Amino acid sequence: MNVHVAAFNKTDPGLCSSRFTMVDLESTGGDPDQVLNWLIQYAGQLGNRPVVIPTSDTFALMLAQHRDRLLEVCRIWNTSYDQLNTIVSKERLYAVAEKSGVPVVPMIVAPGPEQLAGWCRKHPEPYFVKPYYEAVPGCALGMKNRIFDTSAELLDYVD
Repeated sequence: MNVHVAAFNKTDPGLCSSRFTMVDLESTGGDPDQVLNWLIQYAGQLGNRPVVIPTSDTFALMLAQHRDRLLEVCRIWNTSYDQLNTIVSKERLYAVAEKSGVPVVPMIVAPGPEQLAGWCRKHPEPYFVKPYYEAVPGCALGMKNRIFDTSAELLDYVD
C-alpha cells in the first residue's frame, strides 16, 4: 500500500520513515484553507480517489465540512459535519451518551471560579483538563491535556 503523509512540523516522527511518501506542509502553518486546497490538488494528481484519514479533530472537521468538494478527488467517511462535531465536542458527546443511558465521568465545561469550586466539592480528584482543540492560539493550558491532583491545584490554575 502506498501511504502519503502530510507533516505539519519538522519534528513529525513520520519524517524519519522511509515507508511513507512524506509531504512537508509546515509552510501552511496548518491553515485549514491552505491544507484543503493542497489536498484537493494532491489527491487529484494521485488519481483513483485515495482514502484520506485525518489525525486531528481540526482536520477531521475540515474534511467533513468540505465533504462535497473532496468526494470528487478522494474518499472520506460518511459522517456529517454536525455528527462529527457532536463526537469531537466532549460536552455534546457526553450529553448524547447520558441520554442513551451510557455512564460518563463527571464533567464541567468553561466554569467560572465559583462554579468550579462548587463542582470540585462534589467530585473527588484527580481532575483531567482537556481543551477543545490542540494548539488553539492563546490557549493558556500550554499542552493538550493536563491532570491536577488536587482541587487546590486546579483552582489556583484557573485563578
